[in-house]
Amino acid sequence: MRGAVLRATLYFLMTVTSVATAYYILQYAYVSGYLEKRKPYRPGHLALLKEYYDQDVIVASGLTGRPTSPYGSMFLFNVTSGEALKKLWVNHDPYIANNLVTKWQIFEWTIGIGAFNGTHPAGLIYPATYYLLELEAVSNFLKVRQPYQMAHRALVARLYNQHVIVAAGELGRPTSPYGGLQLMNVTSGEEAKKLFVDKDPYVPHGVVKKSTILQWTLSVGALNGTHPSFPTSS
Repeated sequence: MRGAVLRATLYFLMTVTSVATAYYILQYAYVSGYLEKRKPYRPGHLALLKEYYDQDVIVASGLTGRPTSPYGSMFLFNVTSGEALKKLWVNHDPYIANNLVTKWQIFEWTIGIGAFNGTHPAGLIYPATYYLLELEAVSNFLKVRQPYQMAHRALVARLYNQHVIVAAGELGRPTSPYGGLQLMNVTSGEEAKKLFVDKDPYVPHGVVKKSTILQWTLSVGALNGTHPSFPTSS
């Protein structure tokens, strides 16, 4: 029975990963006192955000950290390259031009399981809060993961089927991933750690050298296959 379940899980995973979808993530780190300092530049930032959201270039965005004391933001872009993202957004955002952003990074996220298609979860109520689990892998990740890859994928599949994982995939370049990103529908970072990090065989066997859990509170966009109107109070 256990073997049959495992084979079914692997077949499910191979089916999903054959239609992997790539998005681009832009992460911001903010200066101290960001919520107050952003006020003169917020209208320009929101106008740019609305422009690209209305064109379906931006899928979703929101603060990372705690909503009362954010230390960053994450934007999910539907573009063809990191260079396109930089040209469209980074070079024009007044938050960057006026030094509210201390650091920005662009990552390619190749989703191998899950999708933003209305299945997991069924809908959103603003502000919608998710948890991002980033796994930073060792340099020879593709080689050292092999003995543990089956168990890792089975864990991802089980949590996906339980609607705990919304989407998961490689972070970096598909040819040389440096880790993974899981978007989790849980109530706390501690729950994300308990359900995934503490059970993932990659962690105790040195395949993953660092795990980071961030709260992501969406204020714009959705992960449920809809495209709601741009929030007037965002």
